[in-house]
Amino acid sequence: MDERKIYVVYSLSRLFAGVIMMGHGMYNAFNFKEYVHRVEVYFTKLDFFNNSFLYHTSPFVPFEEFTLGLFLVMGFKLKMALRLSVVLYTFLILFLLDAGAYNLIPFHIVLMGVFLILDYSHKYNYKECLLTLLKV
Repeated sequence: MDERKIYVVYSLSRLFAGVIMMGHGMYNAFNFKEYVHRVEVYFTKLDFFNNSFLYHTSPFVPFEEFTLGLFLVMGFKLKMALRLSVVLYTFLILFLLDAGAYNLIPFHIVLMGVFLILDYSHKYNYKECLLTLLKV
């Protein structure tokens, strides 16, 4: 596959993952009462992750998702945004496993896989990516 096609696939995957993260973060931020209620229900079922630090920092997750998704869409600090997204989604997967919310785990695993693939491809130079895509 030539370099231009690789950049197209990379850019579309990055935009897709960023838009999903932004949308998920905005949905949870706009329906914040529902989100906090869901988190409280999950915390009643926890065995391993049941501590006060996680309980008090969990309301920030939608805003973290939105910010990291925005960074991915804009192409700003891609390396940092991808690695923080992997860390965030790893934690969310473990949290959901502990809470018994097994139906939400595949969504998070797929997105984390996309972040890992994007991070592994090392296409952090946004200007080079754009120049390659615009080349005729």
